[in-house]
Amino acid sequence: MASFKVIVVGGSVTGMVLANMFEQYGIDYIVLEKHHTIAPQLGAGFALLPNGSRVLDQLGCYDVLKKLSAPVNSLCGYDQNGDLREDRPEIGQWLEELFGYKMRFLERRQLIKVLFDNLSDKSKVYTSCGVIKIRYCSKMVKVETDGGTIFEGDIVVGADGVHSRVAQEMQRLAGEDIPGKKLFQQENGK
Repeated sequence: MASFKVIVVGGSVTGMVLANMFEQYGIDYIVLEKHHTIAPQLGAGFALLPNGSRVLDQLGCYDVLKKLSAPVNSLCGYDQNGDLREDRPEIGQWLEELFGYKMRFLERRQLIKVLFDNLSDKSKVYTSCGVIKIRYCSKMVKVETDGGTIFEGDIVVGADGVHSRVAQEMQRLAGEDIPGKKLFQQENGK
């Protein structure tokens, strides 16, 4: 029986979590990241909530992330006038007692790097591979990158963010199947 192969487009948090899960379950995969490095400095912070921390713990990453991140021990909420509306001085302790983990903050790139470093086979992650076209055949999908390389697999997973190339390609492919059909309705009717 031929092996099943997943092509993950995007080395995002989602893409790297999926790569770790696939590796642990022995599912063949590759990750295609358009940036030249797997964890570019994009200037974003990231909040780890208890449910996500549990998943990261199951993947074997949590202890490293705990050292890199700052815990949220208290929380205040203010209204539009700047008046205090909510004060939770013990939210960290409360979350830890209920769920086993506090809320924590770190840089997005740190989280992605830890997830990447946790992979045993880093050769499955390709950088500088922006997707330009997705084609599907009767038994496979082909993903063409801006470098001209074509990757073949059984399924494509879009983990490429809000300006998703995968979503654009899904729209294009839907239009080929049903001319005039809109898969996603965009703002202002575009």
